[in-house]
Amino acid sequence: RFLEDTGYQEQGRQLAYLYTIARNLCMDYFRRKQNLPLEDGRLSREEGESRQTPLAAHEGKGETGEDRLILAMTLEQALGRLDGELREMLFLRYVNDLSAEQIGKILGISRFAVHRRLKRALGQMRQWIRKEDFL
Repeated sequence: RFLEDTGYQEQGRQLAYLYTIARNLCMDYFRRKQNLPLEDGRLSREEGESRQTPLAAHEGKGETGEDRLILAMTLEQALGRLDGELREMLFLRYVNDLSAEQIGKILGISRFAVHRRLKRALGQMRQWIRKEDFL
């Protein structure tokens, strides 16, 4: 879409513009796809996965594959309770490893607002997990 867009004028924010396009495409895709089931194979590095999953940090601490699956399901449920914007910010920060400044440029907010919203999102997840007595 970036290459097709003849109306784009260079303002020094190509990366933010590309992320906005990618964000909109992903949102369109997931609106059509709805909820995807959590697959156990997605969590295991033993099945030939070369990329380290976010849960891999917990491996080697006496946890079994079942423990990791329960943790993944818990996190997925907690993420599902967040509104879309907070969930998106968490993914941009922790999955895509973007800085608060980069996220702010993409979403059109200050980096301070990004920090506040990330803190609120993590707090909401923590509160829900404790309330549900998962951890």
